[in-house]
Amino acid sequence: MRPWQLGLVGSIAAGLMAGVAASPPQSTDVSADLVREPALQYFTKPATDAVARLNADLQRGAARLTFDDTGGYLPYLLTRIGWDTRVALQAGRPDAAAMIGRAAADVVDYLLLVDETPLPDRVTGTSGFAEKFSAEGPADRQGRSLRQLDLSTRLLRYPCSYMIYADAFDALPSEARDAIYRRLWDVLSRRETGAKYARLSAADRRAIVEILRDTKKNLPDYFQPINR
Repeated sequence: MRPWQLGLVGSIAAGLMAGVAASPPQSTDVSADLVREPALQYFTKPATDAVARLNADLQRGAARLTFDDTGGYLPYLLTRIGWDTRVALQAGRPDAAAMIGRAAADVVDYLLLVDETPLPDRVTGTSGFAEKFSAEGPADRQGRSLRQLDLSTRLLRYPCSYMIYADAFDALPSEARDAIYRRLWDVLSRRETGAKYARLSAADRRAIVEILRDTKKNLPDYFQPINR
């Protein structure tokens, strides 16, 4: 199952977080005695869960997961892992690390384009878009960038999404961001050798690490040059 097909509510939670706050709203216009009135069931009635409702709508087709023109589905995967992390940690769930790890694996699979379909033929154009897009960087000391396009057999010359530079990525809870980095390093360093990563050549892995080391702020120190 591809990441954007996952029916998890976290992928659309960002737009609903204001409606599912963990604590009751405080207001000087409502007296403490009023909110404790038994007939109102303010503290005892189950809260209306907008996330659960929307998840049910997704399951029955009444709502759709929206595709973002800039980041594809990755913004929703980032929303999901951020949501899952905050909820799991706040609830003190014993399986929090495993939950975050699974979500991190989905993010990394998307970043590395593991489900990408090979291009049937070289894509060419005359508008200059490809050149402009590729030049937007950031570039490493060798002039390489994750925005450089390939367009012969695959979309990107270096198969790692430039969305790793997104503000939404940097704004993730540290536990989520750390899990993504650790999984990404495990794949690039071949500690993780699943069949779906076989398409990443040694040259791809080495180049991605070198580019990230030069261009990604706060990259963990364990991202060391790959010599194999």
